Amino acid sequence: MKNNPDELSLNIRNKLKELRLRLFPQHGGMKKCAEMIGVSAQLWRDWESGHTRPSIQNQQRIADFFGITVGELRGETKEFAQGCEEIAQLKQQVSGLEERIQTLEGENNVLREENSRLNGMVSAFREMLNNPKTVSDAPVMQRRITRIKIPKGET
Repeated sequence: MKNNPDELSLNIRNKLKELRLRLFPQHGGMKKCAEMIGVSAQLWRDWESGHTRPSIQNQQRIADFFGITVGELRGETKEFAQGCEEIAQLKQQVSGLEERIQTLEGENNVLREENSRLNGMVSAFREMLNNPKTVSDAPVMQRRITRIKIPKGET
């Protein structure tokens, strides 16, 4: 993959050279490093010169070979990695909160419907109390009131 010389390419380029020279301090060893990772010497030269950047798969192979993380190869600091972990944790928390909000909204809709139903019944009872047609309306009203189920904690 061709890239403009950016910070990531520069970090990888510098780290590749540092790792190669650590392993082969006397002879440079571009060809040997390339062989050990399974790429051509030309490709390794292109990486070190910044003409191209290793693919994600090759970055992983390089990291595994030298016993480092891909983040270290890319020049990422521990603080950067910690920040990424914190962001991932926050995303999980936000997702959990969004699910809880949806649950509460559903429960709220059910409660609104129940509230509306009960308000309608209360209005009907008030009207009956204010305008009794006959004395015989009282037992009917009493039976209707006893059938109302009031949720626990609201009595």
